[in-house]
Amino acid sequence: ISLVERQVSVLRARNRDMRQRLARLLDTARDNDRLFHKTRQLVLDILAESTVAGVVNATLSSLRDDYQVDTCACLLIAETAGSLSSDTLDAGNVRLETTSDTHAAIGALLHSRQPVCGHLRPSETAFLFPDAGSQVQSAAIVQLFDGDTLMGVLAIGSFDADQYRSGSGTL
Repeated sequence: ISLVERQVSVLRARNRDMRQRLARLLDTARDNDRLFHKTRQLVLDILAESTVAGVVNATLSSLRDDYQVDTCACLLIAETAGSLSSDTLDAGNVRLETTSDTHAAIGALLHSRQPVCGHLRPSETAFLFPDAGSQVQSAAIVQLFDGDTLMGVLAIGSFDADQYRSGSGTL
């Protein structure tokens, strides 16, 4: 092979590699654009609600319908059982829990104010996802705070063990 033919061959291989990289970047950009539009619509839906139940319903509906999550749940937390009222909530996937019960069941997940991704203990999975707990292989957990007060937990579960990993970005 002449030197020119060898150089052309190398350049063609690099060209193929660059085209593949560009195609992957474009796919990622399209995915990010779709995610942006879903998130924008979720924010608009939440802003349109005037009740806690409406906000929770809008959030859970979007997670199920737009983001196609396998399962999701919202726990609202109060200091005492007497301060919990299910009359104001009509969402099916919302549970009302006391602070003590929540800390006893998933206290390890609540130590930091950062979202948690990865595999959960079976007891944590059963507490967060009572209907689908045995199927959930990985989860993303976000604590909901009002100032310094823990108000609730939003849990998103996946039946795929690799969907939410501890090293995953949480944005």
